[in-house]
Amino acid sequence: MMLVDQLRESDPESAELLLAHYVDRESTPSMMQRFGLSADELRRKQSQALGRVSEIYGALEQSHLVKFQNRLDHLLPQYVDEEPIGIEKSVQKVENLLISEMGNNVVALWGMGGIGKTTLAVSAIRRAMASGYFSEVAWVSAKQS
Repeated sequence: MMLVDQLRESDPESAELLLAHYVDRESTPSMMQRFGLSADELRRKQSQALGRVSEIYGALEQSHLVKFQNRLDHLLPQYVDEEPIGIEKSVQKVENLLISEMGNNVVALWGMGGIGKTTLAVSAIRRAMASGYFSEVAWVSAKQS
């Protein structure tokens, strides 16, 4: 009902048409009389109303996706370049490991300090997150002291 409630704010008649048809199961002749519309006009208005509900849903989904990605992004190191240069193939390999159907729950990267392991990992994770592959992210950094 939330979508219809939002539709009601901008277009009350369209909301009433949808409620009458899909919730109240009102007959077409009854709706034609109630709204003063021909059968063709009624179908057109219902179709337009469903289109508006679809637009509202799309906007809500996009808003939730942005919030979700921001929440996940805050779990990652923030000091990494957004667009690293020269490691595209490596980023793609790590991303493929993360999203493969083989079920790689953990991908370990190791090597000397400063060679770009964190940048590589964060870049691959961000790309996979943007595609909607993760619902959660855990970040573990093991350093020798």
